[in-house]
Amino acid sequence: MVVAGISVDEVEEAYPQFLKPRGVTFPTARDARQTVNLRYGPSKFPESYLIDREGYVRRKYTGPEDWERPEIVNYPSSLL
Repeated sequence: MVVAGISVDEVEEAYPQFLKPRGVTFPTARDARQTVNLRYGPSKFPESYLIDREGYVRRKYTGPEDWERPEIVNYPSSLL
């Protein structure tokens, strides 16, 4: 499993200013053209997706989440 963050910040300086104080350690990318939006169609930020190897969305999380909840932590292994 890989966790990656995609930012849709249009202002280039806003992207690192958000990441640095939060101590983000997973891979991230800036998508100022919002091409990810075209593919997955977020309706509210933040949004998170669990996407399988074939590119299918298995689960969508809208809004802030507690990523340590057992339901979220255990969900990917339930797909195996």
